[in-house]
Parts: sequence; structure tokens; C-alpha cells
Amino acid sequence: MKNIYFTPGPTELYPTVPQHIAEALTMNICSISHRSETFQNIYRQTVDSIKRLLNVPDKSYVFFLSSATEAMERIVENCVEDHSFHFVNGAFSNRLFSISKDLKKRPQKIEVESGCGFDFTSVEIPKNIELICFTQNETSSGVAINMEKIYEIKRKYPDKLIAVDIVSSAPYIDIDYSFIDCTFFSTQKGFGLPAGLGVLVVNEHCIEKAKMLKNINLNIGSYHNFPNLLAQCEKYQTTETPNVLGIFLLG
Repeated sequence: MKNIYFTPGPTELYPTVPQHIAEALTMNICSISHRSETFQNIYRQTVDSIKRLLNVPDKSYVFFLSSATEAMERIVENCVEDHSFHFVNGAFSNRLFSISKDLKKRPQKIEVESGCGFDFTSVEIPKNIELICFTQNETSSGVAINMEKIYEIKRKYPDKLIAVDIVSSAPYIDIDYSFIDCTFFSTQKGFGLPAGLGVLVVNEHCIEKAKMLKNINLNIGSYHNFPNLLAQCEKYQTTETPNVLGIFLLG
């Protein structure tokens, strides 16, 4: 008897995934060059599909990474000089906070017991904060933050960048990207796809912050810094050989 997996992720594959994998093998997708026109078409189609499905604005950029955890690291590297702020109520919101510490930033947090929500009426964000981080649906407990609460924080602190983890929300969460600067997810949960692909969506404010940090000689990463990712994205390519099969299946 076949097991059906309802775990947080990897979870059960979407029913049509086997036929898409068969199609990829027939098309020899796993052997094509990531600098080829064939791959560029796959990249373009997948980005266009993501933008339609998630209502991502044309002026936002879609980057392909190895995982959502990598996306956390790239966001901190490229959007934080010193200070980030984190709403922590479980293992994955705490992971982003810990990554900021590991990258030698000076993060601050509001932390509540796992499984609990936040009292946003009492929140005060310090003036020196550059990036405010939310986990919209905490994978470890299932507690969700109403997007309107996140929008209210952006309205109150319009000069701060807002990052939202939608790993356990996508593709179901409806986001108004005028209040969000970057968001990210991976493919092995709500999309019902194999693990090994992370998707990061950033706007121009994130790109400009990364360029500013680079200009003052701060480390923003190497191949996967935002300016490099953007330069390749504009050609429908990646900085290195990517998970071509994963991008094809997501498309």
C-alpha cells in the first residue's frame, strides 16, 4: 500500500509531477546547458508563471537558489549593514534571527512562546533597524500572521525593509507587494514538488541597499549577491549551474 505524506515538507508530490518529470526526461532537460536558449525559455516561462500565480509586480525580480534557508542568508547579507529585527515564535523564525547573528549583524527580536501569536499593538521598532523579518506561517507550529498586521508595520515604518518568509504559505497566501520588499519560499511544501529549489522575490529597494553596502566595502556575498543575481536574471540565467529540473517542474 502506497504511503501518503502529509508532513510539513517534503510532502506528497502533486499528482501530475511524475508526468512532468517524464516530459523533462524526454526533452533531455537534465542535460541542456544553463547558458542555452532552451534554458532561458524555461527560466522566462517559470518566472512569468510565478508572477501570475502570486501577483508579483513586473518590477520585482525572481531569483532561484538552493533553498529557503539560503534565501534567509542572502537577504541578511544584502539588506543589513548592522541591525535587523525579528518576530520569533518558532524554529524557522528563529532560524532567520540566528542567521543574522551568525553573519555578525546585531539582530533584535520580539519572541513569544512557540505556538503563540504577537501583540502588534505594543510593538515599537528601534530607529536603527534596517530590515524587519516575519515568518508569515511558522512551519514548526502552524501559527500564521495576518498580512494586514505586516502591512500596518510597513505603514508605521515606511523606511524599513520588510522580509516575509512564505515557505509554508505559498502559493496560497495573497500578498500586496507594495508593502513587502522581499519574500521567499521553497518548492517541497505547498507546491508539492521535490526539494532542492528556493525562490527569492526582491524589489528595487533591496537591490539598491545591496549596492550601497557593496559601495562601502561590506561583504554581501560573492556569486549569489543581489547585483550578480540580478545581472543574470535579466538574461534569464543564473550565476552557476542551477537545479534545471526543479525550475522546469515549477514552471
